[in-house]
Amino acid sequence: MLVCVYNGLPVSRQIIAYAFTGNEKLVTLSLPDGNSIKYRLELLGYGQYRLASKEDQLGKLTVYTHEAKTATMWFRGMASDDNRTQNVLNLTSIEYPTGGKTEYAYAIQYTTDQMLDHSQFYRIKSRRDIESTP
Repeated sequence: MLVCVYNGLPVSRQIIAYAFTGNEKLVTLSLPDGNSIKYRLELLGYGQYRLASKEDQLGKLTVYTHEAKTATMWFRGMASDDNRTQNVLNLTSIEYPTGGKTEYAYAIQYTTDQMLDHSQFYRIKSRRDIESTP
């Protein structure tokens, strides 16, 4: 369950408007003070979306960039073609309205459990904050 918070308080029973424009979904959250926050989601396929940008109540834009990858799960005792891949979306950067930016780099990590021989996932390897320049 997703709980939206505004000024430290949960936002409930507020108007949420959806608009579909081609490969985008625009979501507008109307806030109790009359302001709104707008989210732009881009269609990835199969009904899945990624967050592309957020416009705050002052009209300032935050932009999110992602990189699509695949991760593989290798099952114990299964033929190699029975292994499963899963699409993942790694957040690679956030550009803030101030001009600053945060960049993320990922490393492949492997884990094992009783059912899986091993599985692959991505973890954040590094984060770099870049301040805006005047």
